[in-house]
Amino acid sequence: MLQLAAQTCDGVVLMGAADPDFCAWQLEFIHQGLAAAGRDRSELTVDLFVTSVALAGDRGTCVGRIGELWQLDIDRITFALLSGGREQRLAQLAHDGFDVVVNNAGWSKIEPVAEMSAEHGAAYSAAKAGVLALTRVAAAENGVHGIRVNAIAPGLIYNDFLRRIYPEEFFTNYLAEKAFLGRIGQPDDVAAMVSLLASEESSYITGEVLTVSGGVSVRG
Repeated sequence: MLQLAAQTCDGVVLMGAADPDFCAWQLEFIHQGLAAAGRDRSELTVDLFVTSVALAGDRGTCVGRIGELWQLDIDRITFALLSGGREQRLAQLAHDGFDVVVNNAGWSKIEPVAEMSAEHGAAYSAAKAGVLALTRVAAAENGVHGIRVNAIAPGLIYNDFLRRIYPEEFFTNYLAEKAFLGRIGQPDDVAAMVSLLASEESSYITGEVLTVSGGVSVRG
């Protein structure tokens, strides 16, 4: 999604902890998308919404990590966990001409992910449940600003990131057991839904979570 946003959108919002390494990893996808589209970095505004500070240590350590965030290729940082921060920032986005937000609600909307990672499955699912709630609340709060907020919940999408995590047998078994359409999802399947939600054709759609799973959400 970050690559697609960098290729087609006016701005992208990163959301997560105050983790410079994780943010740098996300920015790699943004730079790849800009390069693929032949766009200049100046054509894209990159915001960071810090939704979880997750800092520990002495004062110097914590201040240093915040400083590392500012060394990254980010235009603006908002500590959205602070009271009023999220509302004020979204209002500013509307003022700047941004009127569509598409969140990634992840696989946990479709099925529990404990089998994906015994160590991180519960944390991942809980975080994505928060994305679902945030999508609906942000849609209700910001409709007055003309901002539409939706989310997509992709099923299994065959991509480089997952291929580094799972063996090929994982995808083969998934195809045999769960895929209604006889194939595994591709990045273009998700891109098509994001493009729809970002277009005028979806101007009356907000606060929704749309599944792109090839029928897996029906099978359960």
